[in-house]
Amino acid sequence: MSSTPASSPGWASDDYLGGARWPRRSLDPGSRQEDRLKGYWLILGAEVSDQEAQKEYGALWAPIAQLYEARLIAGSDAVKLIEARDAARVLLVEFPSFAAAQACYDDPNYERVRAFALLASKRSLVLLRGELG
Repeated sequence: MSSTPASSPGWASDDYLGGARWPRRSLDPGSRQEDRLKGYWLILGAEVSDQEAQKEYGALWAPIAQLYEARLIAGSDAVKLIEARDAARVLLVEFPSFAAAQACYDDPNYERVRAFALLASKRSLVLLRGELG
């Protein structure tokens, strides 16, 4: 068997992308590269069905966002909802690191606040690691 980039250690391939190949990058939590990458919450939400719960979530979220240095990227070209089954809105929240994004989500104070978000609308939340610019 010949050694091609796809079969060599350190390379990844994805056949559904026409065999595209790219070098693997280590995202090991202990790596220095990892420490420089930001964390994001990508939130796909349905239409808000409970405006009072949404208002309460916004008020309670503000101090938690400040604590974790979270920043809502509003009106950004970074995210555009193109296809959605149930989502009517998309939000991107930036954190200084993936660890901060995870810690915020796991914070017991946010757990109580999150209950209001879930009352306000159905949503999906994805944690991302990377650099969007």
